[in-house]
Amino acid sequence: MLFKFYDKLNIFILCTIITCLYLCCLTILHFWGKYLFTHQLAYMPEHYCELLCPFTIGYISAKYGRLDLLEKKLGHGWKPLGLLLIIFLIMIFINSTLSAILYPLYVMAFCFLFVLLKKPVWLQNIFIHLGKVSTSMWFVHAYFCWYFFSNIVYSLKYPLLIFLFLVIISYVTALLIRLIYR
Repeated sequence: MLFKFYDKLNIFILCTIITCLYLCCLTILHFWGKYLFTHQLAYMPEHYCELLCPFTIGYISAKYGRLDLLEKKLGHGWKPLGLLLIIFLIMIFINSTLSAILYPLYVMAFCFLFVLLKKPVWLQNIFIHLGKVSTSMWFVHAYFCWYFFSNIVYSLKYPLLIFLFLVIISYVTALLIRLIYR
């Protein structure tokens, strides 16, 4: 439904709306974040709108992105990897306010550059398979992190295990959602 709504909007209007919404969310978090974090019913709509920005950038990138132009310029070798490392370092060392504002652009750049990296065929096949349910996985993963099984997720202690468990549980849930939807 969201994609159908987006398809009806002019790209400039969509970008303007989503940017304003994102900046409003960051402002609300800055001034009323402590209240929101302790009142989940108030926080959930704000958080949904905040996460809508990177999601919408993904939609815009998929619909209008010209990965072929980036690929011609950078190739598949060390250039995309070097740019990924530079972007990662910039995001680590800039202050948190600027980092929050630039986060959606960071995610977009990361995704584009990651796609350009040369990957083994088996890994590429896994990504293609996960991509088919990635939207559902994206929508449900936060609930497992914060609401439903956070004590189980974070009991694994090691970030890699937490990540793998979260991907697996989100994947299984996404498959169930897909099954119910069909």
